[in-house]
Amino acid sequence: GNLSDTKTVTVKIDKTPPATTTTATPGSNANGWNNTDVTLSFAATDTGSGVASIRYSVNNGVPVVTPGASASTILSAEGSYTVSYYATDNAGNLSDTKTVTVKIDKTPPSVTKAVTDSDSDNALELAAITLSATDSTSGVASVSFSIDVGATTTVAGASAPVTFPTGSHTLAFFAADNAGNVSATQTQTPSGRGALPAPRRQCKSPWSAPFR
Repeated sequence: GNLSDTKTVTVKIDKTPPATTTTATPGSNANGWNNTDVTLSFAATDTGSGVASIRYSVNNGVPVVTPGASASTILSAEGSYTVSYYATDNAGNLSDTKTVTVKIDKTPPSVTKAVTDSDSDNALELAAITLSATDSTSGVASVSFSIDVGATTTVAGASAPVTFPTGSHTLAFFAADNAGNVSATQTQTPSGRGALPAPRRQCKSPWSAPFR
């Protein structure tokens, strides 16, 4: 009739992996690019055993394991990043691996100009300037220009033609890339009276020099 002491045993079962999210600060623009450093913040939740750690890797590099339910990393160099991440709970369940892409371009485009003189007489009234921009990271979004501080004309893509009326004019131009970087505005003001009357081959217009 002897009875042993009553003992208890606890069994805890968690079959559900953690849920994960990530947030990029700041977020990308409409073109999917950033032009500043980006902070990636990872978070995980687990209502069963609780989150043990978060693991992430950048461009298939060495994984970084952070204990707890949150982690973060700062991406600063220009280029495209693919970041993969998942979480582990205290029961050993692993969340699905997710990926997030971050693209950074901090460098504005460069702009050059070329002059086409259709009748080869150096008179500007029949000359045209082509503005061309290059951007090796996010690509050129648009080229903009104005004449005589007038309304700005914006042309989508990497080049824009400019045709001048007769006379002395001021040209201002710049370009924007797909990350939102804008080049410094370049301004050129030719001097002189502009194109002279015919015969054109006697015209030594001061317009030609500033735009060559």
